[in-house]
Parts: sequence; structure tokens; C-alpha cells
Amino acid sequence: MRWCWLALGLLTACPGTNVPPDAARPLTTAEAPARPEVRPPVILPEDRVPPPVDSPGPVVLRARWRKPAALLLAAAGDASRATSMRESATTLGLGPGLRGLAPHAALDEPIEFVVVADVETSREAPVLIPALSIGLSSLDDALAAGPVRRLAAGVWQVGDEGLGPACAIATAKASPARLVCTDLAGRLPTLAGYVARQLPRQVEADAAVRLDLDLKPLLAHYGPRWAEELARVAFVVDHLAEGDTALETALEAMSSAMTRELVDVGTDLDGMTLELHDADGSGMELQVELRFRSATSWSVQRVLAGEDTTAPDMFGRLPADATTAAFGRADATAYEHPAALGARLFGAWLDAEAIGTPIERRQLSDFVTRLVPPSAPWVSATGIDEKASPWRARLGFDWYVFGVSERGRPPWVPHLDSLAAVLERGRVRDALEAELKREVPHIDRRRAVRGIPGASHYRLQFQAPLGPKGAPREVEAHLVVATHGVETWVGLGADLPSLTQRLIAVREAGPDQLSARPSLKVLQSTPAGGFTSLRSFGVPGVAMLSPFLRRPRRLLQAGLDDAPHRGVTPLVATTVRRREGQPGVVWTVAIPPEAVEDATHVVARWLSRLVPHLP
Repeated sequence: MRWCWLALGLLTACPGTNVPPDAARPLTTAEAPARPEVRPPVILPEDRVPPPVDSPGPVVLRARWRKPAALLLAAAGDASRATSMRESATTLGLGPGLRGLAPHAALDEPIEFVVVADVETSREAPVLIPALSIGLSSLDDALAAGPVRRLAAGVWQVGDEGLGPACAIATAKASPARLVCTDLAGRLPTLAGYVARQLPRQVEADAAVRLDLDLKPLLAHYGPRWAEELARVAFVVDHLAEGDTALETALEAMSSAMTRELVDVGTDLDGMTLELHDADGSGMELQVELRFRSATSWSVQRVLAGEDTTAPDMFGRLPADATTAAFGRADATAYEHPAALGARLFGAWLDAEAIGTPIERRQLSDFVTRLVPPSAPWVSATGIDEKASPWRARLGFDWYVFGVSERGRPPWVPHLDSLAAVLERGRVRDALEAELKREVPHIDRRRAVRGIPGASHYRLQFQAPLGPKGAPREVEAHLVVATHGVETWVGLGADLPSLTQRLIAVREAGPDQLSARPSLKVLQSTPAGGFTSLRSFGVPGVAMLSPFLRRPRRLLQAGLDDAPHRGVTPLVATTVRRREGQPGVVWTVAIPPEAVEDATHVVARWLSRLVPHLP
């Protein structure tokens, strides 16, 4: 992915665009490399006004950054630092044939990333062709910057052949020229002309950032064949337990249900649009729309289910220092069948492996059956403590609180005692760990909780990959279940005293609750799902890709720890469901100026670590 460095080298402010000419550091005679004379190519009349170019396939993904110059300059801090970023990034990854284009990058022009799908070459799966497109300030100057080779009308290849991505300069409609790069050199002559000239005409949006995902072409072309392949996989899975009738039957039921669900989801999906808009007061607004052609699958029905109502009273009594909070109301009957399938398969596997006694196996599988949400209003929140817990760097929080009302006690709560008792028996634990090839958490029941009469306390001990370089580390957590009238509150955290104080505070109105935060008053009158934050949203998202993004995760965590507002500013999310006409759901997230300031701080910190030569 060397062409990612091309993006970094050209997207950090360049002389001649948003950086004054005198801000660039001139090279001394000793530093300046010897450069052979380059003659500009002859530009033919048909190059100036080339004919239209058809796409090599449907565009399934398009991301458009309308004006990157402002954010990039803000991340750099000043013009000279931006220039240093560009020079250092060039030494890290750009080929000699592309370095001369950096001064001609037009950062006030949109940057686009597209994925075109070739559905004609292969019957099995599409050939995905990614392309990055960057504006250039002058066609003539760009062509004169280095050796080029004419590929087609209005398209010239630039850079080192065979090294990194294939790149071309192409005449464009909305700007003087575009630089287009792709991993597939053979597609460059057609792809560059299409991306530079025809693609910008298709979507004109005023959003600062826009992403369009269109799945219809792929599903229409490959959907039936993919369904056949899924059926074959299900057939193989059904026979994995051949010889054990109960397990084979359970596997068949589960694999058939999952195959049917995947096919139905493919039938329902239409596409997704993401837009990031500038808002008043230097804030921003993120809007994500998910569109469906139908609502036959269980997953899509769950997305469209629910009531667009305001927050219940319990929501305002959540801890005031929460970094994320949500509320809702689920239909427990919709989850009973999936839970029953999982319990049936789990129970059949326990029987086949002869783990524990029949009664113990029934207790374990019954607990799975109870893992369904309550049919009552519920609220939840996560947050951080002054003393970080072992899992903050991976999960983004130190504690979790969940509450449910109207006597809707979570069905799994009464079965915690039997689960803890079974797992603490050595023969059951040893057998489970031998079959699963991993440690089973220890659950230690401790009844007394100071300050909360009648509460149940469970201590959990387990190994987690939280040490240096993902090494296993012993982790201790506390699970507390408390009742208050018709309400049930569940807390999970590493520090028991802190968790206990939060569960005490949510029982009665007080100053340490969300209702005391003025910025969240909008949730009292607006249909919403709650709020999140950069810390709660970004850290877990990056951690999901670990260990591939271990270093970026650490940089993100460190950047948020010393950010001006620590990444905990609320990002209020509203939800609107469309059930009439084309079904869909729209999530809107308000991003206040404080969150934008924190995000800019993290970007600047990331760039300074990525480019070690910066001052």
C-alpha cells in the first residue's frame, strides 16, 4: 500500500496551494539532487477536450473529501510545519517520478477514493479496482514536472513503472487536471479518464465528506451464486458432527438459519450514505443513512424496530461522567428463537463432549437461553475513572452500568448463581478449557455489597491480551446486580468502590447524574438513541482491528489522554426510522467544537509520530 504514502505526501500542505511560497525551506546546493532535463510532452488537441470514457464497472464505493486544505493546515499547526511534513513523507514512500508533483497538488479541490467493480471478468466474485484521485493546479506544470508517457487521449502515466501503484495525470472537467492512482496498472488508461472526468459529474454534494456505498450491482450480479455457495457451506457444516445425531441436528438447524438470514440480508440491502457537514460554531454534523430494498431478514427488522421516543427517567439518573450512554426498548420475543438455537447447539456440544453431569450441562445451556433483552425500557452508560482500568486502552472505558424498569429484570440475572456454581467445579472448568483451548473466567460469588442492601456481587478473574504486544494479563472485574423498586441495575467495573458509588447514585436524583449536564437537555425532548464520544467510539473501533493496528491504537489513546477535552465531549445521536416507502434508518450525530478540537489534536499527534523528522 505504498500509494497511501502518496496521499500523505500530497495531502499535507504544499507550496503553491495553501502554503505561502516563502514558507518552503529551500534546499542548499549540496542537498539539491541532480535532475536531468525533462521536456514537456506534446499536448494534442484531443488531449485538451478528450472524448467521454465509460466506467470499467459499477462504482460500489465512493468517498469524497471536498476541501482538505483547512483541516490539514490545522493539523500541521503552521505553514512551515506543513511543508516539513510533506518533505518527510516524500522521503518515506514517494517514488522519484512523483516527488515533483507535490507543489502542484490543489488541496482546495476534492479528494476522491473510489472502488469500481469489474463484474464481467469473473463469475465467482467481482474484481475490485480501487483508485485515489487528487486535484492538480495546472495540467501543463504537472506534465512538465517529470517524465510522462501518453496512455490515451488526455491520460499520461507518471512515476516509476513496477514500483508501487500505477499513477496517471488526466485532464478533468471541474479542475485543471487530476492525479489518479490504482493498484491495477492494466486498468489505468480507462480508469484514470473516467475517474477524472465522468465521475465528478455523477454526485455533486456540499458535504465536507461524503461516502456512498451501493451494493445493488454486486448483489444483482452475484447474489444467486453466493446463495448457492452458502448452501454448500451449510451442507458441509451439517455433516461435521456425523455420527452424533443430536449435535448434527442442532448444527443443521443453526447453519440453515444463518444461511437463510444471510441470503435475506443480501436481498434487503440497498446501500449506505455517510455525510459530514460543517455546522454553526465550528462544530460538525455526521449523518449516516442505511437504505433497504425490503425488510425480510431478522437483522433488518431489528434495525427498523423500536420506538422513536424520548429518553426515560432512568436515563437522566445515569452517572454524570459517562462518556457514552444509550436507551431503548427491545422486543424479547424477537430474540427468543436465536437464543434457543444457540442454547440447543451449545447443549448438544456439551453432551457430545460429555462435559459435566446432565444437570450441569442443562444449567449451562439454560443460561444461553436467557440471554435475551428485556421487553421494558432500558438505559446503559460507560465511562472512565481517574485511575485507568486494565481494559481502557482496548475498550475505551473503565466501567459499565445498565438499568431496566417495569419489573423487566434481565432474564439471565436469576441464573448467575447456578452459572457461577457450575463454572467453579474443577471437572467442568477443565473440560471446557480443554475443548475451547482457552481459559474460562473464574466467577466468585460474594453477596455483601456495602451501601446497597440485597445486592449480589460477583468477582470475575480471567486472562486478557492487554499486556505489552498483546501478551496475556490477569484481569479482575466486578459484577454487581442491585434492585430498587421496579428497577434493576447492573454494574461492571475494575474498581469495586467506584462502581458501588455509581450504583448508589443512580437510585435517587442528585447532582452526579446526567440530568445535571446542560449540554444533554436536548435528549429530554428529541427522539434519540443517546450520545457517544471520541474516546468511547474511536478506541474500541480501532481495537477491533488489533493486532493489525496496535500502534495506531496506542497513538489514539495517548492523543485523547492529553487532548484539550480528553475526547469525552458528548456527541448526541438522533435516530429516525423510515418504514413507509423505501425502508431505512438515519442516524445523525452532532459533533461540537470541543470534539473537533480534540480530533484535530489527535491527527496532529499522529502525523508527528508517523513522520519522525518533524521539528
